[in-house]
Amino acid sequence: MKRKILVLGGYGALGGRISALLAQDPDIDCVVAGRDAARGQGFAGSIGAGFQPLDVNNPGAVRTA
Repeated sequence: MKRKILVLGGYGALGGRISALLAQDPDIDCVVAGRDAARGQGFAGSIGAGFQPLDVNNPGAVRTA
């Protein structure tokens, strides 16, 4: 069973590196999360990860993601 890992800010400078490494692991389902859907989806697709729109200023957003 794959472990799902949600990376907040997963397409930024540091988060992007972390996401890319996690996406290479066959035992991990990496999900990139962030506010900018176009940028996040583009990056997530390029590394073979999923994308979840997420704004940490929304109190229920992390729980929903």
